[in-house]
Amino acid sequence: MPGKNSVALCLIFLCACMAAHAADSPTFVDQKWDDTTRFAFWFEDQGSKIMPLDWFLRLEKADSMDKFAAGLSRYGFIEDTFSQPHVNPSPDTSNRLPLGFAKGTYSGQDWVGLTCAACHTNKITSGSNAWLIEGGASMLNFDLFLSEMVDAIDAITPGSDKERRFWGGAPTGPQQDQFKTIKMHLDQRKRVNTPDFPAGFGRVDAFGHIFNEVLTVGLNTEQGTAKPNAPASYPFLWDISQHTFVQWNNSAPNLGVGSTAVGSLARNIGEVLGVFGEFEVTTKRTQIGLPTYESSVNTDNLKQIEDWISKLRSPKWPAELGPINETDIANGKTIYKDHCLSCHALVPRNEPVPVPLPVDREPVDSVNTDPQEIDSFLSRTADAGILRGSFYALDLLSPIFDHHTPVRDLTGYVALGVYVNRENPNLEALVHNVAKTAAVGLPHFDTYKGRPLDGIWATAPYLHNGSVASLMELLTPAKDRLPRFCVGDGVFDPINVGYQTYAQRLPDGTVQLNCPPRSSILDTHALGSSNQGHSYGTHLSDVEKQQLLAYLKSL
Repeated sequence: MPGKNSVALCLIFLCACMAAHAADSPTFVDQKWDDTTRFAFWFEDQGSKIMPLDWFLRLEKADSMDKFAAGLSRYGFIEDTFSQPHVNPSPDTSNRLPLGFAKGTYSGQDWVGLTCAACHTNKITSGSNAWLIEGGASMLNFDLFLSEMVDAIDAITPGSDKERRFWGGAPTGPQQDQFKTIKMHLDQRKRVNTPDFPAGFGRVDAFGHIFNEVLTVGLNTEQGTAKPNAPASYPFLWDISQHTFVQWNNSAPNLGVGSTAVGSLARNIGEVLGVFGEFEVTTKRTQIGLPTYESSVNTDNLKQIEDWISKLRSPKWPAELGPINETDIANGKTIYKDHCLSCHALVPRNEPVPVPLPVDREPVDSVNTDPQEIDSFLSRTADAGILRGSFYALDLLSPIFDHHTPVRDLTGYVALGVYVNRENPNLEALVHNVAKTAAVGLPHFDTYKGRPLDGIWATAPYLHNGSVASLMELLTPAKDRLPRFCVGDGVFDPINVGYQTYAQRLPDGTVQLNCPPRSSILDTHALGSSNQGHSYGTHLSDVEKQQLLAYLKSL
């Protein structure tokens, strides 16, 4: 027995070493981006302002003298082991910031913020191999990052050793004033954005965070704020520029394609507001009555980012994950056409993406997946405050904002004000683009998106809320799917096509978990995390499921 245990321990140690090596040296998958594009995407400033950059680099963890910015991979950020030193926003070449952090200069001061790559870049590992997936569904634990960053700020108390180390001595009056303002906002942000059930790695309630930021920062009120209890996976970005509607609930029309799309720019403005963008809602209007709000949002860079994304293509299944049987692919294609194609359009990887790309909008009552994101999006209202009396849209016959205005409409109106301020649009062109919404059909807020599945192998966990661990689980009847599993470390399961779950079913039907470091437990009984619904394909035979998986791997 001692010998067997020794062998087992050696194997565990060997696997751990192989995984560690893979984590340090991911391979780029051909997605039609060159190094210049990916490096720029990782660090392009979009107007997010967390705190001054030198503060962030000096900040210590709340319970130690260790630097908070060191080892941010603990939250799921991807370490920068690729770019040239001058590309990274950190001036310290020995302590680079991870992918998804950007430096922006405002009023002569360098700030650190988040950019698209933080939530839309992923790393997948298998044995000694690792791959970087551009535009993939991140494994970021944003809620934990926000919480512990605020704790680190709160630990800097007047007269403490932490305060002296942070400032390099006694702070000046202006430093104290700026620190107090930033701390107050971060404290409020944590207070209103702490969910009842942590989203964990790979998920966040983005709408919840954005809505709360519009209310607390834009309207200076906590009335109408709500805990972000509708966790969703970070969407993958390839093909997204060609979709008529985006977001899991089809709530945002693109109104065009790529960097020229008014809708995509307005949507991304909302995203920046949700990740520490600075803005001020006022009564200021243009001569034609449109709102105009000062902000830190960098729309020029947002358009550049959207242009890059329009050229991004889905990742091809790596040969190192195992060969795909060509006969199975052919049979699986037939099964796909019979059971999947009506909702999930086919997009050949090496051909131009159709413009616009057909995307199915499936009513939640039909697909029967977790309705929490839709319910939260539709139900939240707030007093419009300073915006009371404004019109919902450019159409003067539309309803006006009042004491019970949908927060989604307030958010759209604020994004419009930032857009007008930054872009100074031609009214005729703007009205023309807004009119396109009617042409394509107004958003159906009670639907979830059935998007194309090219590259779907690299986007686990599945369903909009990430509640299903693998594609094989998705083809399993809902009652037999894992009720709890570990997620976050990015170790891939090429057989079931998803991540390792570290879950073992016991004879009594319970599930035993042995979660590794940098992971969280996804409990499908928690609010917003149901794994029910999407029963399509669950009746297929085992052979047919394997054939369908082979085809899905090939997309």
